[in-house]
This record gives sequence, C-alpha cells and structure tokens, in this order.
Amino acid sequence: MTQAPLILPMPGNETFARQLAKARKSDVGTVETRRFPDGETYLRLLTPVAGRTVDIVATLAGPDPDFLRLAFAADAARSQGADRVRLVAPYLAYMRQDKAFHPGEAVTSDTFARLVSSLFDGIVTVDPHLHRRLALSELYTIPAAAVQAAPALADWIAAEVDRPLLIGPDSESAQWVAAIAARTGAPWVVMEKTRRGDFDVSVALPALDDHGGRTPVLVDDIASSGRTMLAAAQLLAARGLARPVCAVVHPLFAGDAFARLQQVAARVVSCDSVPHPSNAISLAPLVAEALATLPARPLPTAPDRPPLTLKGHAMLKLTTLGAAGTVTGSRHLLTRGNQRILIDCGMFQGLKNLRELNWAPFPVEPRSIGAVVLTHAHLDHTGYLPKLVADGFRGPIYATPATRAVAELILRDSGHLQEKDAEYANRKGFAKHKPARPLYGVKEAERALEAFVDMDFHVPTRVLGDAEVTPHHAGHILGAASLTVDWAGRKVVFSGDLGRYGDEVMVDPEAVEAADHIVIESTYGNRIHDQTDPAEALAALISRTAARGGTVVIPAFAVGRAQSLLYYIWKLKQGGRFRDLPVYLDSPMAINASELLCTYPDDHRLSRNICRDACAIATYVRDVEKSKEITANPYPKIVISASGMATGGRVLHHIRAFAPDRRNLILFSGFQAAGTRGRAMVEGATEVKMFGEWVPVRAEVANLPMLSAHADAKELLRWLGGFTSAPGGVTIVHGEPDAAEALRVRIGRELGWHAAVARQEQEFTI
Repeated sequence: MTQAPLILPMPGNETFARQLAKARKSDVGTVETRRFPDGETYLRLLTPVAGRTVDIVATLAGPDPDFLRLAFAADAARSQGADRVRLVAPYLAYMRQDKAFHPGEAVTSDTFARLVSSLFDGIVTVDPHLHRRLALSELYTIPAAAVQAAPALADWIAAEVDRPLLIGPDSESAQWVAAIAARTGAPWVVMEKTRRGDFDVSVALPALDDHGGRTPVLVDDIASSGRTMLAAAQLLAARGLARPVCAVVHPLFAGDAFARLQQVAARVVSCDSVPHPSNAISLAPLVAEALATLPARPLPTAPDRPPLTLKGHAMLKLTTLGAAGTVTGSRHLLTRGNQRILIDCGMFQGLKNLRELNWAPFPVEPRSIGAVVLTHAHLDHTGYLPKLVADGFRGPIYATPATRAVAELILRDSGHLQEKDAEYANRKGFAKHKPARPLYGVKEAERALEAFVDMDFHVPTRVLGDAEVTPHHAGHILGAASLTVDWAGRKVVFSGDLGRYGDEVMVDPEAVEAADHIVIESTYGNRIHDQTDPAEALAALISRTAARGGTVVIPAFAVGRAQSLLYYIWKLKQGGRFRDLPVYLDSPMAINASELLCTYPDDHRLSRNICRDACAIATYVRDVEKSKEITANPYPKIVISASGMATGGRVLHHIRAFAPDRRNLILFSGFQAAGTRGRAMVEGATEVKMFGEWVPVRAEVANLPMLSAHADAKELLRWLGGFTSAPGGVTIVHGEPDAAEALRVRIGRELGWHAAVARQEQEFTI
C-alpha cells in the first residue's frame, strides 16, 4: 500500500508543517541540524523516508543563510531512498530580479530557479511575485504550482470584517483584489501608486463617496517596508474614514514596519506564509490541495517543438495588455524584434477603475505597432481603435469581411454615443470633469475604419513581414474568428470569443489542430449553461409579464444577441405564442446589424427566408421621437434595445421609465460584467444610478444565460480537445478571476496541459 507523503519541516517551519500534515492526513518528520565550530552545517533526517514522497516545508524569506541546509536535506532524502522530494515554500524568494537592467547584473530569479529545479521534483508556493513572467513554468523545469491566497483572505474578511471596502495598492493588484471581492460580495477600489525608490512611495485614492460607513480593508501581497500600506492608512485618516484593517499575504515587515503600521491600523493580519505575530489566516488547506494535484513528472510539451531560441531569429513574445482579470479591454501584443502585431484593440468597460484605463497612455507607442488583427467586432475587442489611430497608429487593421461591416456600425455608434454622453453631461452639469469630453468622436472612428483590410476564413493572410494569420469560424457573432498566427516558427492560436455548440442561429466553433501556444477566453470558465430550451424559458417570462399588463425590456447586445432574440421571438410567434404582443427593436445599430445578418449567410445557420422573416418580426425604431413614444406607451409590449449590460444607449431611458413598476420585466440575456448596471440589477440592486439620478428597481429582473453567445466551461474544453497535440502552454484571458482560475484547474486536470491565468502587462517568451 502506498504510504502517505511525509511532511518534513525545516527549522522554524514546524507550525505550518503540522497544519499541512493535518490537511493532508500525513505524518510530520524530524530534521536535526546544528553548526560545527567552524560554521559548517550538520544535518540528519531522524524519520525514515525510503519509498515515500517527502514534502520539505521551508518558507524562503531571507533565504541566503539557510539555503544550503535546505539543499542538504533534499539530497539526504533522495540518497536515503525517497520516491519524490518536493519543496513547499509558502513564500518564494528571488522573484524580484528577473531581468538585467544594467550590464553585468545577475538575473538571480533564473539562477535560483535552476538550483531549486536541480534539487527537487516539484515546488508549491503561494502568490509568487510574477512580474514579467506569466507562470512559474517559465523559470522552473519541474512541476510547479502557484497557490492563490485570495480565497483564504476572502473567507477571513467575510467572517471578521463588518461591511468591508477592499482597497488594492496599485493597478497590478486589481485582479486578485477583484477575486476577493467576488468571493465576499464587497465593493473594491484600487489606488494609484508612485514608487520613486525602495523607501519612497506615494499613493492616491480614488473617490470613495459611494462607500460611506464601510470598513476599509487594505490588501497587499507583500508587506516589506510597509510604506504603501502606511501611506494609504494615513490618507484614509486624512479623509475622515475609519482606521483600516490591513491584510497581507506575505508578512516580511522589515525593521519597525509592523509597529508603525499597528499605530495607524485597526488591525494588521497576515497569512502564515512567513511566521510572524500577525499570522491569522492559514494557507495550509490551499497548499494541501495543490500538493494533491501536482503532477508526478514534468508536463508534456508539443512533439517536435523548436527550441526557444533559434540562431539568427528574434524570439516571439506575448504581452497581455487587457482582458486580464476582466472580460473587457482585449488587447494582446505579439512582438518579434522591433515588429509588433496587436490582436484586438478593445475598450475597458464596467468598473470605474477599468474604464479609467481607456484614458491612460497606451502601454506601447501606437506608432510602433505594425498591424492590428481583429477576432470580432464587439466594442471590448475593437472600441479603442479610433483612439489608437488618433494617437499615431498608421498600420492596417485586418478583419473578416463581416467583422469589418459590423465594426463600421459599432465604431461609428461608439463615437456618436460618446459625443452625446459628453454633451448631455455638460448640459445637465453632472460631469466630474469640466468640460466633459469624449474619448473619441465620429471623425476618429471614420479614420480608423479607413485602415481596415479584409481577410477570408481559412486563407492565410500575410499581415506583417513573414507573419501569417488564418481565421477560423468562432461562432460567437457575425464574422467572429479564432486566429492562428504563424510567425517566427511558432503557431499562436487566439480563441477570440467562442460561441455555443448547437446554437440555432450561429455556426459551431471550428476546431484548430495545431498550436505551440493557445490564448483562450474564460468568460464562463466556471459555469455550465442551463440546458433549458431558451425559447421556452423566454416564452414563460414574456407570457407571465404580459398577463399582468407589463412591458418586457430586454437590454441586448446590438450585434448577435438582438438577432438571436428576434429569431426566438419569431419562432414562438410562429407557434402561436403571444401573437398580438408588439415587438420593438429600438436601436439603430441593432437594426443595421439585423440587416447585415442576411448579407453574410455563410456565417450563420438561418436560411435566407427565415433570416428575412425573423428580422421582420419587430417594428424598427430609428428616430428618437418614436423611441420616446414607446417609453410613454403603457400597454404590454416587448422592447429590445442596446446596450446589453445597460452601460449606455437608449435602453437606459426604457429602464428609467419601466424599472419602477412591479408589473414590468427587465430581462437580461447574457453575461453581465462587474461594475455594470446589468450586473447590479441581476444581483438584486433595488436602485441604479443613471443620468445623474437614482432610479428605483421594482420591476422583476431576470437573466437567461442560456441565450449567451459565449461557450461555457464544458464547451471551452471541447474546443481545446480539437487540438491534435498538447501545446507548450495555454494563457487564459477574458474572464473574471474566479472563472479564469476554474478553467485553469480544469485544463490541468482534464487535459494534463499547463495553463496560466494572465496578468495585466505580463510578457513572456513563446
């Protein structure tokens, strides 16, 4: 019978080892160490290890004095017959220097990783400081797991802090603060941090007017000098807010940092990755789970994969500039030498701290980008293009013909709406900036559209130098594509947004056979869609609302969702359901997109006759006066209007008019991003703010996620299963933290592939 792993603590790690052994139902061994008179180390394993997996526990805060002792323990375990020797390092050192900034500097993270990889058969750590690296596997050649402490922090905060407001120290913290917020249901904000040196830090807090009466919780991954938390706590006090709770993952606390922080905080707590008096949150259960799933040997790589560097060839690098920790702002940069290709160029939407990224300088000089290639036309994938062109981009923008046609609608509409929103804000006086200005207008959108170049499905297109891009049907919306980028001897596949298998309107996502690296979306990476017939679910809600004399308002994405809704309503009316109930499509862009649907029949399943009849089921409303008449009409009806997450557009006027009446129904039909009005209403908000005022929500609110145009977790795995061999790696994007992490776990467990959740502006070599 296989023996349970032996937990072997190095001196000072006994408490964590006992908790880990309890979680794993394992034994705790003993190591005897001492110094000889000349300073050399004596080490002896007092517990037999032959035939067992040995997990050596050693947090590596201040590792230099003790690393040799750790190496001796690993070698002793192996020489005495241990089956496997793994390192449990709750805090992992030497992650800071991952690049040579000056001639002659040692890249210590690489050297340290080689040393550890030569000694151990696997490593588990917690929230390593992966700055320019996407995953530990880029450094370590052994199976490596990076545990996220967010669930443990979230559970402690939910249990111990009344009405918390989570505050992250900088933009890099956004995704893991969001993960804690998602688990606790607490609101969150992110500070702006300026670091001028190791001990010179300044922070700026965003507006907190909407969070009065909450307890500030400052959350950081590493507290060393403590300057960031100290500055933030002092700033909160200056604003008259309560003393914060400070929670950190790794409590290094150099010098008097802990004592100084205690003076300004209500409480300072930490995870037990490093032994410290502030330890209050146990990581052992999470580490135990990671150990249980750590592969027994290095993960497989694609057969015949070329080496990482080829003589005379520049390496290919991928940098994620958006859609990391969120579903919006898709921007992925491929770089080879001084050549750059940008895959998608979307706007950030939802939470304020995300929307503000649209106004920040683009992470690279727009003029340095040689070409942009689009997966599809939705705003979160194309909406930043006019700003990119206005700021200096002069290259071509490649897209499938249908994507180009839809982008013409979306970008012109976006420019128009931004101009109108700025004008309205200035007229009503609720703009925080005087005067309010749009990010771009219609003229900038027109300039961007002039740069579009068509590319056909299944046909390789040369886009920059020797880089070729081949589009494959993604089945998400009209023209949507997954992309194979063949460049520098590598094949990088971008899933784009994947649609549903068996959808009645759109075609199935096409399988792609080969890739060295895959970048995949994860919108529904943690969910399986309800298998209820969407037409029947829609019919039940509409019939119930009409019976009580109410109006059904459906916020819908103008491209894709609006047309699917028209099809299902047409199908139901054909079957005799609510035949006399009028249907209005109140969105000029949705109307134009509906007309386009019949122009590109190869992108969907509908026959020409059904496409024509389904799109004709609604009364088209183009002018504003007619839209106002619908709002004033008290009789039962169905109103389909954009935008799908209630972030803008005419649907806001309908929500303002119909949400206060209990007879009515606000019906969402897909994913609602964090920070949007749609998300707030789906989660039970009793009022939402629009046009500078709070609108009560008394109407019934429902969501039909089975109408989503996004693949669920099972369908994402099905698409990945179409590859004929394992890629070298998978990068997970376009998902909120819980969804992305759930997909990462499933990919590792079900496919045996290495996958990593992307972080904002991380760069790695393919």
